[in-house]
Amino acid sequence: MSKTNLPATFLDNATLNVNVGIDEVVSVFVTKYEDKLFAQKDDLSRRIKATKQALADLDKSLIASVDTKPYNVSVPELGFTFKAKDVSVSWEESYRGEKNSLQIQLVMLDKQESRDEREVFHKHIYVKIPAARVKEKQELDQDIDRLNGELMEVMSNIKAVSRKERQIRGRISEMKLEKAGHQDLLGNAELIKLIESK
Repeated sequence: MSKTNLPATFLDNATLNVNVGIDEVVSVFVTKYEDKLFAQKDDLSRRIKATKQALADLDKSLIASVDTKPYNVSVPELGFTFKAKDVSVSWEESYRGEKNSLQIQLVMLDKQESRDEREVFHKHIYVKIPAARVKEKQELDQDIDRLNGELMEVMSNIKAVSRKERQIRGRISEMKLEKAGHQDLLGNAELIKLIESK
């Protein structure tokens, strides 16, 4: 006889005869709790990654917005060429005191017939980042701080799952004592004193 042809009464009896103990009950609750925590962890990790990418994209868009053509000037009579060598974002205050600015590295190249180009002078030019983009950066930083805080809390809860399991076992035992009419044990001064003593 195949499994699908078993009589309904057999399946009913088999189900009724399963002895569900406290371990199974605790396992169900703890598993659901753990699944919820790991789902939160994955969601927070994904959101942190997306926010960090948004920060990187903000830097890229700011750098791309800089027109370096005006800095590329040639002075053939003197054999010098000025070029914008690099553009970077400076959010933090540097030794020059420039904060929330785009840093353009300008170099002067000397080229003579007898040798290749060489850098003989360089200067940094700072262009202020618009206030709206600075605010965008601050909000993204705040989002990362908040999300990291939430992730730390979730990770702490994951590490404390065994404590949660003990809490569930304790509550189930408490309910069983109450149902059996032994709730007076829960307030027993001697037992309480034993727990509270060092």
